[in-house]
Amino acid sequence: MYVHALEKRMPELNVFHFKQRIINRRGRDAPANGHGDNTYGDRILRLTVDFLAGLFSFWLSLTALGLIGLNDLSHSVLSLSIRIVVSSGLALMICIVSSPFFLPWFAVFVAAYLLLPRKSCLWNWWLCTIVGSLTGIVALWIDAWVWSFLTSNSSISLNVSLLISASVPAAVLGGTICLAAAITENVLEQKRAIRLGEQGVDTTKPVKL
Repeated sequence: MYVHALEKRMPELNVFHFKQRIINRRGRDAPANGHGDNTYGDRILRLTVDFLAGLFSFWLSLTALGLIGLNDLSHSVLSLSIRIVVSSGLALMICIVSSPFFLPWFAVFVAAYLLLPRKSCLWNWWLCTIVGSLTGIVALWIDAWVWSFLTSNSSISLNVSLLISASVPAAVLGGTICLAAAITENVLEQKRAIRLGEQGVDTTKPVKL
């Protein structure tokens, strides 16, 4: 009797297991970079947020450096409010003037963001921040060397002291962009895991079809 009842229910069981495998495969068969369940609009939105966070921190760091530089002036000449306005205006001007130098490195960041596997250790927020900061410093020195080579055909004209001071905002820019990218990706991964858990998908075991 039990065998006959089980044989009658075999089609239903097969359909159930087939649906469950389809759900599991949808949850696990994303591309290696981990962005398979995201639309292009979501990616562009996250990249825009990352860039804006980096540029805002870059502007703040330039403003802070400007305040430090203007601090040498006598307080009777410039009040604190005027120094803040002047340094923030100069920082904004530097951001606008230097924006063309950012574009090639932003393209490199977008490529790394889309191609880096989701399981990579570089998505750890602290490691990603360190790598981004170092990349920002290296990008600054490469841009300065290329610009010096194209304008004077010699790398001797590099202002090393100025580049050392500018390395701080460059590190802040690269580190903040990568930190924002790591945070948004980790939040997205947690939401994805919760959604798959609600669907009954076991994300710890591979599924074979």
